[in-house]
Amino acid sequence: VSKTISTTPTRAGYDFLGWSESASATTATYTNSTSFSITSAKTLYAVWKLQSVTLSYNANGGSGVMENQGFTYDVSARLSKNLFTRNGYDFKGWGRSASDISVSYSDEAEIENLTAQKNALIDLYAIWWKTEITLSFDANGASGSMSAVKVKIGDTLPLNTFVKEGYTFSHWSSSADGFGSVYYSDGEELTEANWCNDDTTLFAQWRINTYTLTICDSDGSYLYSQPCNWNEETAISYTPTKPGY
Repeated sequence: VSKTISTTPTRAGYDFLGWSESASATTATYTNSTSFSITSAKTLYAVWKLQSVTLSYNANGGSGVMENQGFTYDVSARLSKNLFTRNGYDFKGWGRSASDISVSYSDEAEIENLTAQKNALIDLYAIWWKTEITLSFDANGASGSMSAVKVKIGDTLPLNTFVKEGYTFSHWSSSADGFGSVYYSDGEELTEANWCNDDTTLFAQWRINTYTLTICDSDGSYLYSQPCNWNEETAISYTPTKPGY
């Protein structure tokens, strides 16, 4: 008796290849379009091929590069270790959308069967939480006091309250000499671009006050002017002339 098989079975995460007389076969002997003769009772076994899934890692505001990763259905495997970084943020795990704030998969989590969709491409998005650091303030030769503060991205620095006679506050630096890698203006907002990553002491930087010395004739008419720094001896570099004197 000649027969043609018309049944197409389905199985989540697998592709149906055809039929075989062996339950362990990996290739099909018969397909649904194959006609064959039966002379006695026969059992045919479905032949299945595991489907693959590709994971794509999205930095979601971070920086760096991660290669796509392939997974096979019904085979447990670990996610790649996160290689992305983001200034002012800590990596917490992976989500299934860019807006996720709850972690679906931790770093290097062991996963299995993310989807039964054939040849699916799944995006995992890095989830970032703002880092909190402590900033301390040093008067750097001035008087007054300022309390340390805990800050995150988006916060603004407190305004300087230190006072130094004869000087005007200029900015903050992570070094007393003003050549530190961190530079902030008074009340500056903290962003990813200026974030200093670690607990830091900021030293007040001072600019000496400059005044103008103006020299006038005895009748009050202007003769000359020159800048002078606060509390510094200044030599007058102008010698006036007057006919008959």
